[in-house]
Amino acid sequence: MQLAQALAVAATLFASCVQPAAAVNNYPIVLVHGFSGWGLDELAGVRYWGGLHGDYQQRLRDEGFDVRTAVVGPFSSNWDRAVELFAYIKGGCVNYGPNHAKVYGHAATGRCFDGIYPEWGNVINGKVNKIHLVGHSMGGQTIRMLTHLLARGSKGAPVEEDPSSHTLFAGGKDWVHSVTTISTPNQGTLLANGASEYGDLAENAAAAIIGMAGVIGEGSTALFDAKLDQWGIASRQDGESLTAYVKRIFSSSVFNDGFYDLCMFSLSTFGAVSDLKWVETLSNVFYYSFSTQDTYRLLNVELPRPQSMILPFQPTATFLGSTYALKRGFSSEWQANDGIVNTISMKYDGKAPVVECGALSQTGRWHHLATFTTLDHGAIVGFKPLHDVYDVYSTHAKFLQDLPAQGSERRLASSDMIVHETSKDIVESLKALEEQFGAAKCADEEIAAPSYANTTTAA
Repeated sequence: MQLAQALAVAATLFASCVQPAAAVNNYPIVLVHGFSGWGLDELAGVRYWGGLHGDYQQRLRDEGFDVRTAVVGPFSSNWDRAVELFAYIKGGCVNYGPNHAKVYGHAATGRCFDGIYPEWGNVINGKVNKIHLVGHSMGGQTIRMLTHLLARGSKGAPVEEDPSSHTLFAGGKDWVHSVTTISTPNQGTLLANGASEYGDLAENAAAAIIGMAGVIGEGSTALFDAKLDQWGIASRQDGESLTAYVKRIFSSSVFNDGFYDLCMFSLSTFGAVSDLKWVETLSNVFYYSFSTQDTYRLLNVELPRPQSMILPFQPTATFLGSTYALKRGFSSEWQANDGIVNTISMKYDGKAPVVECGALSQTGRWHHLATFTTLDHGAIVGFKPLHDVYDVYSTHAKFLQDLPAQGSERRLASSDMIVHETSKDIVESLKALEEQFGAAKCADEEIAAPSYANTTTAA
């Protein structure tokens, strides 16, 4: 009898050893599209996240990850997109802020949503329901601003809101566990700067991005919603082609040069500088970035790689790689690009600390995980034939899930910053992605052994 019991105990212990480790956190991952992006029910079902290679949200769910896709105004400013994103995730009606609306001359409220994660921010057993935010392109700027608004409110913004006017502007919400920006103009893109001088650049960029789905054209009837209700811009009309609709949007007076509450200013280097005056890298949030580049150096310019960059991006890549940057006081590092964004701008916000690669994550600083040198701005979300980048998202989902949940953190001594060493198998998977997609090799990060405070529970 004793032998049988001993064998049973041994079997149980063995089983517990070979079973996969439970996720360190189970916070949902929310995907946020960029400039000219679209939702799950638009563009004939072509997925923004997955493109030519299916539905990345569903593929991640099939692996067991809790992933949800958000949608916001494709041509709106980062402020408007951030407050729309809050309502879309949590549920409720969009509140652009009465002061903001008055200054910029648009409606103070917008659409209402059921919410894709209504439980967000609720406290269960003393723990806050948090999320991981992942943004592509302008989506990265948007999630950074939302994260700051949640934590600090609008203090310091060009137009401040009364904290009592809406819960988002009150601050005090530690609801975001990590921020990941992918091909994001964290310091702006010179393509948006150039749009003020060469007006068709913005329209051409929008057409190129929407055109990745293969549904744009004079005869296209595919659904696409600009979501500019706050400006009173009429929705797409019956019989109006997608091309004509985009042209009408960019012909609106609100897109005139010098207008600050739409995408072109937010995406420009001027807009990025304006945002950086008040949007901070928060000490209790993990920040990650991925970069893309699909140009090569020739004398004093960067040219698109014709064998890998999609044709619609090549004119804008040529513009970004020209001497435009040099003539306006930017270094030659600003010429390399992915067809839409200057690669140097993707690494971090230009202000907070940043480290290259490495397996040690720390809140309050940026971690630049890779620069993929064979992927353009659309390829990184799945719009490149024969180049399925799903493994980037699968690996990063594992990376995010490996982060410590609230209440299980290790903090640096004399600091509220959290540190975490990523599992070795995930680090190896990241290195494999570098080889697969031509990323510049990263030397392993050298960091002095940190001094830990006692494990504490986050507030």
